[in-house]
Amino acid sequence: HKTANPRPHPMPPRFFACFNQDDSTFTVATDLGFVVYSTQPFKEIAKRDVGGLSLAVMVYRSNILYLVGGGRKPLDARNKVLVWDDSLRSVVAEIEFKLSVVNLVVRRDRLVVATLEEVTVFAILPDGQLELRDTYSTCENPKGLLALCPTSTNCLLAIPHVLRGQVLILDLSDNRQKAPAPIAAHTHSLSALAMSLSGKQVATASENGNIIRVFSIATRELLYAFRRGRASAQIHGLRFSHDASLLCASSDRTVHVFACSSSSS
Repeated sequence: HKTANPRPHPMPPRFFACFNQDDSTFTVATDLGFVVYSTQPFKEIAKRDVGGLSLAVMVYRSNILYLVGGGRKPLDARNKVLVWDDSLRSVVAEIEFKLSVVNLVVRRDRLVVATLEEVTVFAILPDGQLELRDTYSTCENPKGLLALCPTSTNCLLAIPHVLRGQVLILDLSDNRQKAPAPIAAHTHSLSALAMSLSGKQVATASENGNIIRVFSIATRELLYAFRRGRASAQIHGLRFSHDASLLCASSDRTVHVFACSSSSS
């Protein structure tokens, strides 16, 4: 008599996944809470059933995560960013917005939050308190496209400009310069943004999904234009390798890896 194999425990619905700032971990937001995995070696290192989440972003490998409610039984309203201290297993602060939060990015000294047509920047003070710094208007940005350089020597942020298909590069440092002219990247609306670890390059894709472009942030010069394919596709994400020699593009059809070198075309 053969014993039937037990059914695997079903994974709750997943709404969001992202790497931390140095790619040593990634966090998954689910209908029950969040799960944190290490990348090398790959293993689960934390799981918290705190309530449904649409976003969960970890600050390096610290005990601090930024959460936004979601799912069937959300932890809290979608217009709030919650600061979770995992050492206390509790929410220690919250920020409320007029509209639902669609994305956020964070580094040790800055938190950036996107709503549908606005991006808000907070300074993270040495005591962990948040201080409002700036608010920027964008075009309609339902994906909450943001790209923040994690390097401490380069406090740059890429966001959609108010004009469709254009990218605005902002200096968020305390001695920031006047915002430069935007980069006219595409004629269609943007669908993905990524910044290299050094903050020297920005990659863009549009809703058309055929061409992926890489620009120099310092000069605004087009460095590379990669054709993903002839058929239109939805580009879901772009990601540079640590040394910016490779660029990965994921779509609803394929995953492409492009070489960013002088011989690329």
